[in-house]
Amino acid sequence: MKKGNTVHQRPIKRAAHTPLGHAWESFEKGRRLFELQDFPGAIAVFESSLKQFRAVLESEGEAMAASAIAAAYGNNGMHEFAMPFAEEALDAFIRLGHAEQVAEQRQNLGSLYMSCDRAEQARQSFAQAAEDFISLKNWERAGDNALLAANLNARDNQFGSARTLFLQALDNFSKVESGASEHSRATGLMQLAYLEKVEKNMDAARLLYAEALEAFQAMNSPWEIGSCLEGLAAVEFEADALDSAVLHAKAALDTFQQNGFRRDALRAKVNYRAVKLAQERANRLAAPSSSEESVGSHLPGTPFPDERP
Repeated sequence: MKKGNTVHQRPIKRAAHTPLGHAWESFEKGRRLFELQDFPGAIAVFESSLKQFRAVLESEGEAMAASAIAAAYGNNGMHEFAMPFAEEALDAFIRLGHAEQVAEQRQNLGSLYMSCDRAEQARQSFAQAAEDFISLKNWERAGDNALLAANLNARDNQFGSARTLFLQALDNFSKVESGASEHSRATGLMQLAYLEKVEKNMDAARLLYAEALEAFQAMNSPWEIGSCLEGLAAVEFEADALDSAVLHAKAALDTFQQNGFRRDALRAKVNYRAVKLAQERANRLAAPSSSEESVGSHLPGTPFPDERP
């Protein structure tokens, strides 16, 4: 669960000096502590309010308190502790029929599962959250969740389902006009390009990388530009288009070096040397290279990169 998760706020009608009123007062106190980032203090108060809500059978209060406890534990880095409360909150919001809270809770659960290395549960949560947000016509959130699910499928070599989710994400992002959505769409194009490369669909991979590169250049996003150039070089290398591969590998190296991405520059330098050697050998032999050295073998260890360094 990422930093910055907030506690649900709702207009609450409550009578003072009643058990239910005291429960809501306790919840509000916890929310104030949460906003001050006193997460241990907020957890203690939210747990007290959860007990009070249970005692008076206040279902909405139970759902909100459980969700708040999960958020506080998550923001405090205690993801395993957060998980049962997040699951309880999801079940409660489903029973209450609160569609927006259900979608948000599923996304939060996906993040928790990912933090705890529960990839399959995370994938299911993100995929279902994407469907929930589609129902709400929240296209950007739907795209974000579909992209997360797609990456998890791709890392597990479930390429068919990953491709479907990538395409779903791209379709959702295309319905939103915002800088963030356009960046996410370009990221999806780049990740889908890598998948097509792994599947040996080189023409599709080249077109997707080129489209992503154009989008990132328009946004002046240097790390992503370097990554797309690197991807193009890898595709062209495997297609024996060595002159183009050398140009793109060198451009990737220059982009990373000029923008201070040292780790990426080190990798790109190895890539460039490998492509350059293959080009020189091909020129000497006047024949296609033997593919003894593969740019792909030097690419980042995590396919479908979805995080900046």
